[in-house]
Amino acid sequence: MLTRRQQLFDVKKEKEKGGEYMAQISDEEYEAEKRKVTRYHNLLEIPVLVFLFIGIITAALNMTISGFTPIIWFLLCFWCVLVIICMEVTMVRAALERKK
Repeated sequence: MLTRRQQLFDVKKEKEKGGEYMAQISDEEYEAEKRKVTRYHNLLEIPVLVFLFIGIITAALNMTISGFTPIIWFLLCFWCVLVIICMEVTMVRAALERKK
């Protein structure tokens, strides 16, 4: 059994050779990583809905909340959506690398 430090060193050597980290981890570690990303994805859906709802309400009422205009709320919503998309693309890429 390798220690975590040895594993990281091996991953670093593999990256220098052109290998990928996600293709090197075991199935259990991959599933754990997948569950963690799914949890973050679900947690980020809540702020998307909240920011979108607040943005629509503040735009309809033509008001600001503590100096945040409606466009700021929509930008915050858009940022959360971009983070979700990046996480999903990363997981798709990792799944495709594992199939090789």
